[in-house]
Amino acid sequence: KDININISTSQINMWLNKTTNMQPHSRIKGKEVKFKYATQISSNPFVIKIFSNFSKEILISYRRFLLNNFYEFFKIKSKNIRIIFSKSKNPYN
Repeated sequence: KDININISTSQINMWLNKTTNMQPHSRIKGKEVKFKYATQISSNPFVIKIFSNFSKEILISYRRFLLNNFYEFFKIKSKNIRIIFSKSKNPYN
């Protein structure tokens, strides 16, 4: 069953900050994994894009944790949501 909902970027970011502060990702190469922001890029299929400094190295278990937490937080029954990770540009380069 398709879901057709829109969740505001501010709500998604509130969820992201709360979730990643509650249960941070383990360090990668000794560095903290920072989740910059997230936004919904599509509603059918429902896709969320999360910008992070280590987008390629995010653990599968952590991706699953975020997804399950997202369903719970927004009380979504459909399991038809994808989260994709994108590298955020470093503004100091």
